[in-house]
Amino acid sequence: MDSDPKLAQEQAKLQLDRERFEHEKALAEERFGHEQKLDQSKTSQEKRRTWITAGSIFIPLLIAALTFANASFTQERQAEDQLALQAQQAQAEFELKAADIVMASDSAAGTYNKARAMRALFPNRLPLDFAGSFNPSDYTSSNEAGVVQSKKELLNLLADHPSERQQIIDTWKYLFPDDEWVKDLE
Repeated sequence: MDSDPKLAQEQAKLQLDRERFEHEKALAEERFGHEQKLDQSKTSQEKRRTWITAGSIFIPLLIAALTFANASFTQERQAEDQLALQAQQAQAEFELKAADIVMASDSAAGTYNKARAMRALFPNRLPLDFAGSFNPSDYTSSNEAGVVQSKKELLNLLADHPSERQQIIDTWKYLFPDDEWVKDLE
């Protein structure tokens, strides 16, 4: 009988040890689950921090790259526009100079011939109708070339015979009474 209370006591002790073990096991499992959740939380926070850090580096780099690309494109476009404008200005200046050269002629026929010559010399720089749209007969009278030539002859006579100047002018006025410009020579 002595052994029965001891046995009962041993069984109660074993039961208590089993309950304590089960309780410690449950606590250990709970602690392990809590630590696992904490580790997962830390891992997800680290992942978030990594993405935020990567984003904070990548986004400014992306913005800088886009800004550089836009500036480069804009600068290239401006350079192309400026070259096109310079080419247009050069062409306009060339055409104006060509017109100036052509118009520096004594007669409409001379103007027409110079225009044709300029068109032949610069076929790719002047419009196709540069000389074609100009008809000299529209701008001259049949007598114009002769009048200019006769005025040159009068001036040559005056230069060659300065001592007979007044007699030459008087003769011209007698022959051509409508020429008002001769009065300026007196």
